Amino acid sequence: MADYITHFACILDVGSRFNAARACSMWSAFAEELDREGIPAGFVVSLDADDDATLWIRHGITGNPDHAGLFALRCAKAFGLTGAWGFQWMNSCSSLRPEYLGGGAMVLDLGTGKTLARVDTRAWLAAKLRQHNGVLA
Repeated sequence: MADYITHFACILDVGSRFNAARACSMWSAFAEELDREGIPAGFVVSLDADDDATLWIRHGITGNPDHAGLFALRCAKAFGLTGAWGFQWMNSCSSLRPEYLGGGAMVLDLGTGKTLARVDTRAWLAAKLRQHNGVLA
């Protein structure tokens, strides 16, 4: 049986050491909330070793980029963060099945909570192949 893996690592500046400590508590509450629903959080959070006002957000065993994005938006709301923020991820498979390889990226507007852009490379590749093979997507 193949193992499916999503890797990512990103940082989020929450403005102060105090906010970073609060954000770590928020992450624990967020993970518990998901756990009650039977859903693994798919990421972990800690203080960045180089800047104690910055969070290091990364996958656990396998990541969930959507949950990481939702957590960043919760932090933005709690700490009044604004501007664009984003990260990228990669998908892999222990048996290297082509249909499970790929990645993606998202850009969020921290002030409005809206997704500004998102790409999934598997979907992008499939659409481009259809386009260039004369099939309208």
